Amino acid sequence: MDLVGDRRAQSVQVGAVLLFAVLVVAFSSYQAFVVPQQNEEIEFNHNQRVHTQMQDLRNAIVSQVGGGSSASVSVTLGTNYPSRAVAVNPGPPSGSLRTNGTVDASKDLTLSNAVASGETGDLWDGSPRRYNTGTLVYEPNYNLYGSAPTTYYEHSVAYNQFRSDALPLSGQTLVEGRRISLVALNGSLGRSSSGTTTVDVEPVSQSTRTVTVTDDGTNPVSVSLLTRLSPTQVQGLLDEEYDPGGTDPDAYVTSVSKTGENGPFNNVTIAFESGVDYRLQMAKVGVGSRVTDEEDAYVTVVDSGDATVTQSGETEIVLEVRDAYNNPVEGVTVEASDNSSSPGSFADTTRSTDQDGRVTFTYNTDGPTATTPHQLNFTTTEAITGDAAVTPNLGSFDAGDPKNVTRTVTVESESTGLPAGSVSLVSALAKDDDDADGDGDANTVPGGVDLSFQNTYNKEITVTDIDIRPADTTIDALADESAGIGPTDNEYYVDGDVQDAYVDFSQFSSGFSGRDGVSLPRETDLDIDGRINADNARVSAGTTFTAYLYEFYRYDEGSGTASNVDMRGEQLLVSLTYTVDSVVYERTYTVSPADTSGSFSSTRATGLVPNAKQEQTLTFTPSTTLPAGTTVTINLDDPQTVSPLQVDYGSASIASAGGGSATWVSQSDDDRTRIEYTPSSDVAAGTQVSIRLTDVIAGDQSDQSNPYSVPFTRADTGNTVTDDFSVTRGAGTSALDSVSVDDLDPNTGSQTQQISFSPTSGTTLPNGETVYVDLSNAQGADDVNYGSASATVAGGGGSVQFLEQGSDVVLQYTSDGATDGDIITLELTGVSTGSGANSPYTVGLSRSDADTAGTTFAVSSPSVQNGIRYEGGLTTTGSNSAVQFEISNSDSNFARIQAVSITARNGVSGEIYNDGPREIDISGGDSDGYEDVDGNPTSRALSADGSRIDLDQNAVLSTTGGGSSAVVFVGQFGTASGNTFTQYDFTGLTKVTSSDNWDVRVTIELQNRGDVVYYFQET
Repeated sequence: MDLVGDRRAQSVQVGAVLLFAVLVVAFSSYQAFVVPQQNEEIEFNHNQRVHTQMQDLRNAIVSQVGGGSSASVSVTLGTNYPSRAVAVNPGPPSGSLRTNGTVDASKDLTLSNAVASGETGDLWDGSPRRYNTGTLVYEPNYNLYGSAPTTYYEHSVAYNQFRSDALPLSGQTLVEGRRISLVALNGSLGRSSSGTTTVDVEPVSQSTRTVTVTDDGTNPVSVSLLTRLSPTQVQGLLDEEYDPGGTDPDAYVTSVSKTGENGPFNNVTIAFESGVDYRLQMAKVGVGSRVTDEEDAYVTVVDSGDATVTQSGETEIVLEVRDAYNNPVEGVTVEASDNSSSPGSFADTTRSTDQDGRVTFTYNTDGPTATTPHQLNFTTTEAITGDAAVTPNLGSFDAGDPKNVTRTVTVESESTGLPAGSVSLVSALAKDDDDADGDGDANTVPGGVDLSFQNTYNKEITVTDIDIRPADTTIDALADESAGIGPTDNEYYVDGDVQDAYVDFSQFSSGFSGRDGVSLPRETDLDIDGRINADNARVSAGTTFTAYLYEFYRYDEGSGTASNVDMRGEQLLVSLTYTVDSVVYERTYTVSPADTSGSFSSTRATGLVPNAKQEQTLTFTPSTTLPAGTTVTINLDDPQTVSPLQVDYGSASIASAGGGSATWVSQSDDDRTRIEYTPSSDVAAGTQVSIRLTDVIAGDQSDQSNPYSVPFTRADTGNTVTDDFSVTRGAGTSALDSVSVDDLDPNTGSQTQQISFSPTSGTTLPNGETVYVDLSNAQGADDVNYGSASATVAGGGGSVQFLEQGSDVVLQYTSDGATDGDIITLELTGVSTGSGANSPYTVGLSRSDADTAGTTFAVSSPSVQNGIRYEGGLTTTGSNSAVQFEISNSDSNFARIQAVSITARNGVSGEIYNDGPREIDISGGDSDGYEDVDGNPTSRALSADGSRIDLDQNAVLSTTGGGSSAVVFVGQFGTASGNTFTQYDFTGLTKVTSSDNWDVRVTIELQNRGDVVYYFQET
């Protein structure tokens, strides 16, 4: 056989070469298109997580006003791409978090024209007060996501700064009614990496104190601050507080204006209504390094002592040293002196302030002390830093200096017959009356104040008048509804050992169950004023007596409504008028009521979700030491009801009882049960005790009688504090953030639904802690069917299972140790829907160590994002190479579409070109928008790679009528080569969610409203 001419082996070689070439082209396409698209999505999702973390950081900062504690917040600066077997990733994207202006004295906020009374007015005299503060900036450095915003925190607001606009991530806490809350940010922070950094937020100056200020009579109180936001954007954030006409009784901001510039910052001034008292609360917060402490700025009088004393008598003067933020300063030396020629003496002429910034001086008079007015001088001024205060003698003392205080005491001769002694304040406690007699305050708000005094005279005194002036002028009523007479049944009750006094008022015709109460501030004559009264109170020598003031309210005269005030930490100026041997004395005290002594500073019973066997935590914190062996009884009678089933503790177990033992009492009873806790050693004041219960059964939502009262009682003092909890899907202090549940499409089977949540900033989900998710509200024939669904953990670790999957649907998630910032994602597959007849549905979540959280989801089509409604009409048009759908504006404002971005993946051609109509056309609204390119498709085609496409003409959708709807057209998809454009052929499209394997993403950018994103999958 002749084989000379046989060449078939060459065809095999050629085929191998061609196959190799195809593989090279395929890999190149994957590397060039698929990998970047996937990596861009990773960057986009990371950016969304950072937004949540920056909000957490913002929350940690603004919570320092009012006495928050230090907190640590994690921020994921960058991210990582998934490993790839053959393809190549770029380097991991990074980001930076830094402060700006926080150590630059020229960057400040200024409070102007604010005037306070008394010694506080020495500092707050209307002159501008400047406070250095700045900005926190997160700036990403992505490889692909080019339109990512820079995220800022400044002046209580977190927001995203895009190239053309800024969009807020949070609201503002700067102004709320007549409360002005300012937080200065201090320190230097600069971190850049692709990993996670932790920011420690440390309080430098803080307290629960507010200072009352008003305008100077000529100019309004104003706050000027440096911000990258425009005055219009600041005004938008203050929308609920903005009232330029002065007609809204709850809004006091009259103008927001730009008054200058400082580099990239606008100087924006917020002016307030004149003639109004404002509550000013301030704090200073440090982050990073170079955080500066605050020194003393002024001294004010808390208790002025007696204006008149006899020779050989004494009086006490209590002072408080505060910094420029009106917060107490510990460890400051205060020096006292009497400048008269025949002075009295102080027990100590120099004393240091305690942790509350307070110092007490005792002024003594003796025989040689001149019977004249004596000017007592007090100062913190130092001659040389580190030295003791300068002796405040007559020649050098300036009473107008904020660091100086003067008090005048007149010394009377003993021959005048004036007795020696005083009436001293022993304690001031904020209490609830725990009423069982229906006096109108069963809500446990500690709105009453008990003031205990001691008569140190060696004679009986008669108390005749009480003057009450709250520092917070919005506290303007005293009322305690009752038909009886007693310490907590009347507005005023003085418990004298010789004779009691009481006064009851009925000024208000609405706001309470009947006519009741009286306006504040006022001076009340105990034996003359009121609807009913008695004689004046009489107290024997050396005896302690108590004045009961019940209860304090904020009263809205316009609406006739009243709200009870928690008086813990509120400041009151109380003047007591009394007589000794017919001589009239008046003494004034500045008091800040504290928690009930020998009781609890806090108690808590965590909430439950319906239809589940779950965990519950009971906690209490004693306000004074709880001795070993002392019983605390927790009464669960109110929730314990099995018919109908509300809460059943009958099969519950006590899993842990911190620092002691806990036992059930009457657990088998269907209608009552209690827990008795006994500590094995002393529990110090301020130490929290937690008791964790398992297998607590909660019934259906419809059978509940929320809320349920849980009294905590100490056996050693008999004091009881009552907390309450609810069985609900509603929101509570759940210690869960970023709670969301995916919407579902109607009449669709086998859908995927994700449920996401994360631990609240500064908290964790410890290993083994459970979260219960109640989906029962959605379960129904025409609603959602979870009967065949499966549950897995799609992100964040841990495990999940269905506890109930019939008429009730409950998930139990068990954490394996989630930290602050971790997003837990539960994924349910095989979920089917009916018409969604009862949509939207409420979903309840409950942590075993916290209350419930609630969110909703919908079974509906169309869906709404940022006021834009998806109306359907999805088609690939006649060519099968375009994406077309309909939208409408459901918002009360016009919608302006200024740009779009298109992303194609999973083999869909990544270019858009149309040699006939426009490539992007949004028509049918009030004004059509479009992007139109012509010419060579290779150089002119639009890229479907997620890049921002600025429209040639913006589209505008009106609020009503025909102009509120539009058809969105994007096409044709395909591939350009030279002058040729080959169209892509869609086999069909369906709208999906971001969690699905989508093929086309269309992002619509709205001016001043955010983005609207739609995902489509080829069928």
